Amino acid sequence: MLKFYPYLISSLFPLNFTGQPPYSFEEFLNYCIRFVSEKEAEILKNISLEISFKAQPHSLLKKWEDFNIALKDALLEFRAQRLQKSHFGYIKESSYSYLELKKDVYFAFKAITPNEQERILDKLRWQFLEEEEKKYIFSLETVIIYGLKLLILLRWENIKKNSNFQTLKEVLEN
Repeated sequence: MLKFYPYLISSLFPLNFTGQPPYSFEEFLNYCIRFVSEKEAEILKNISLEISFKAQPHSLLKKWEDFNIALKDALLEFRAQRLQKSHFGYIKESSYSYLELKKDVYFAFKAITPNEQERILDKLRWQFLEEEEKKYIFSLETVIIYGLKLLILLRWENIKKNSNFQTLKEVLEN
C-alpha cells in the first residue's frame, strides 16, 4: 500500500500544537482506512495516548509508550521527593530513560496550575513526535504520528470545553 501514502499524508490537514483539531479521531481513522491494508488499519486502531502495558502492534507505538512511561517516571521522582518518599519501587521499565526527561519535567512540575503542567508535558510529547516524524517520509509511521498528534489536540479541545463549562457553572452558582 506504499503507493497511497503520499496522497493520504498530503491530504491530511496540517496540525500544530496550538491549533484546533480539524476532525475527530474516528473521522481520521475512517478516512485513513480507505488507503491502507487491513493489517495497517488494525495498527491505526491501536493508536492511543494511554499507557496500556500490553504488546504493541508496531514498534513506533511501543516507542511512544516507552516515552510516556519515562515521562511518568520522571514526574513520579519529583512527586516522591516532594513527599520525601522513595520512588524506586514504582518506576516502570521502559527502553526510554526517564533521566533524559528530568530537566524538562522539572519545569512542568514547577508550573503554577495543573493545566499548565499538562500543557508542558503535552508539549514534550509533541516534540518527541516531531523528532520521530523527521525519520519517516510518506509511511505508516507518519500516519501513526499524525494520529497521536490529533489525539493530543482533541484532548486539549476537551479540556477547554470542560474548563469553560466549569467556569460558566461557577459564575451561575454565584
